[in-house]
Order: sequence, then structure tokens, then C-alpha cells
Amino acid sequence: MQHESLPHNCESENGFLCSITLRPGILDELPRDWKLDKLYIPASRYVFEALAAVYQRDKKIIFHAVQEELQRRGLLEEVGGKQELKELFIFVPAPDNWKFYYDSIHKYWIKRGLILLGAELEKLGRDLELDDPLAEAIDLVERELLSLARGGREKEIRPFKELLYETLDEIEARSQTKADSSVRFGLTKLDAALGGLEPGDLVIVCAETAFGKSILGQQAVTVGAAKNIGAGVFSFEMPPIQVVERIISAEAEVPMRSLRSGLLTELEYPKLSGSVTKLGNYPIWIVGCYGLELAGVCSTARYLKAKHGIGLLVIDYLQLVPVAGGGRRDSSREREVAEISRTLKLLAGELKVVVIGCSQVNDEGKLRESRAIGQDADVILKIAEPKDNDDAFRREIGIAKHRHGPSGDKIPVNFYGQYMKFTDIS
Repeated sequence: MQHESLPHNCESENGFLCSITLRPGILDELPRDWKLDKLYIPASRYVFEALAAVYQRDKKIIFHAVQEELQRRGLLEEVGGKQELKELFIFVPAPDNWKFYYDSIHKYWIKRGLILLGAELEKLGRDLELDDPLAEAIDLVERELLSLARGGREKEIRPFKELLYETLDEIEARSQTKADSSVRFGLTKLDAALGGLEPGDLVIVCAETAFGKSILGQQAVTVGAAKNIGAGVFSFEMPPIQVVERIISAEAEVPMRSLRSGLLTELEYPKLSGSVTKLGNYPIWIVGCYGLELAGVCSTARYLKAKHGIGLLVIDYLQLVPVAGGGRRDSSREREVAEISRTLKLLAGELKVVVIGCSQVNDEGKLRESRAIGQDADVILKIAEPKDNDDAFRREIGIAKHRHGPSGDKIPVNFYGQYMKFTDIS
């Protein structure tokens, strides 16, 4: 049962298997990141599969049943025969130590993964040509590292029955915490119509210039942050300090012109001070996007998720995000925006976050550059001016698409451009 080519620990694998023979219920307690290849020794894998099969069939584990299962599979000699199997059953007297053994197995699995990934990186580095898209290669490496750190959970194949009951548990949990756990805009009718945004959703907020698409995205950030939902904001349209000024203006209800000029009234100073104190506790990260390409957005988002556990990303706006190789003759902006849209949808699912992408519309009020945006999005919100409207503060947020519910609603709201915020109509 020895194999020395990569790091592993025989005693940990034997102790883990023996613990299962003494307390089969351990099989029901295994972490969700359990993978059979965490056992390095082939014989250990054969024994584990036999133990699991016997337990599933008999709801208990006895030596003769495991021996017969291995014989039936033609693997008894592969694990060292009857005597080797018998020694495994008496290896350790305390099954409560199984977590210690499991932890050791997991750490050795990570060590092996790093070694194998290192070999792949060396080959990739040697084979890569200087004119190849380096950002894509780095993005690939980063995904593999993150997969290793997560125990490969995103690649697991799980039975429907297990997912069924997990989904039921999640639905029951939502019934208790829905209003607090989902991403919302802070607009009563709109949030009720959408039912809250959930991890994995790609939401497109589109409008003509100066109609408030960036502001609506930023409003979701502050509403979520007030409930401790961390957010990363990628603004390709303006530097970070201007994004912060908008957030302050909305929170303090101090006009942007006062913040930009520095000419604050006696009433505005205390409002500004109190809002800054409150905002200072919000889990928001503003990303400087100068020189950042699509792969860099993904890389930074993964870092924010791993380091700070964010639940929301805002990309402002899609048509400004550069794509590696975008200067090639065979590229078109429509194709690039389609790639951006598809990548952000996949990123939302990978990181289990809500992604809000702001987008321009053309003169006909349609999404610019790419129909793929409409196909990839779970929710599309269109901000427009209501017809036959003489109220300068009135806007209408139309739900053009809602993958999880009805679409077509047009929600009337107030838009106060000087305060950078939307409000309900009282």
C-alpha cells in the first residue's frame, strides 16, 4: 500500500478508513469538499468505495461484508488481501479522531495539487508565445488555484436527491431571511417585483446617458452594504473618488455641486459628517479601473470574494470594459461585448455573487453593441422618462426581462440627479 512519488501519509489514510469501520456514520458527516482523489493510495480508494457501498446497502459495516464487496469487485488482492484488510479494521481504537486524519489527508491533497499545478505552469510558461493573450493564461491559472483552494467543489457532480433537499432547506431559509439576505435597490415596488436578487444573477441596468443607470447600480451597493453585503464597484467611466462622491451625496442628501465646489452650507456640514461616519463602516471596495481588462476584472473579483466575501459586483459600464486582443483586425465591438456579458454571467455563478452591469442603450432604446447581453442576463432593467410626463423628477424603471418571474412591469420612481439617488413615489 506504499506509493512515494507524491506527498501523502499512509497513517492518515489508514486512520481515516479505520475510523469509518468503527463509526460508519462518518460517511454522512464528510465535508462537501470531499473527493475520492484526496486519498492518494489506490488501495485506500478501493477500500473507501467498498465501505461506502456496504454502508449504503446495509446501514452498517462489518469486516466480512467489506471483504466480500472487494472480492466481488476483484480488488481484494489489490488492497493486500484478507490480512491487510483485517489490520485496517484494528488500526485505531478512537473513531473520534477521524477529523484529525481527514484534515491531514486534505492538506496532503493540496500539496500534491500545488506540485502538479506547478508542473503545468512551467509547461505553460515555456510554451507561451509573447504575442499570446497573457491575461487569458493568467486567468486560467487563477481559476485552477481557486479551484484547488475550494477543494474542487465547483467541479463536483451531485445526485439530484441531495440537491432537491438542499434546495428545500434554502427555500425555507429564504422565507425567514429573504428581505435581509438578498441584494435590493431600496425601492419598494421594484424590489417587490423582482423578489430580491440572488447569487448567480446577472442584472443589466440600461438607460440613455444621464438617466441614472450608474446611480441605480451604486444604490444597490449602499443598500446591500447597510445589511453587511459586501460589494466591489468597477467604474470604467470615472475615477474612484468621483464614485465615492456620488455615494456620499446620495447618503447625505447633499447636492453634488456642493461637494464638488466645497461650498457647503451650515446645514450641509453636519449631514456630510454624519453620513461619512456611517459609510465608513460599509463593506464596499472601489476598484481603480485604469488599464484593467476583462481578465483583470475577473481576477480582482475573485480576490474580493476570497478575501472579503463580497456578495455583489457592479460594472459601470459594459461598453467601456476592454477585452484582451480587442485591437485585432478580426475583432468587433459587438463580439467583445458578447464576450464581456458571457464572462460576467459565468463569474456570477462561479463566485456566487450578484453582478450588476450598467449598459448604454441606442437611439431606439435598445441595448447597444450586442444582443448577447439580453440573452445572458437574468434581469434587465430599463430606466426611461414616462410618456406624457411633465415632472422633471419622474422616471420609470421597466422590467424588460426577469428570468425568475414576470416581466413587463414599469415602476414609477423619483430621480433626484442633484442627490444621486432614486426614491419611491410617496
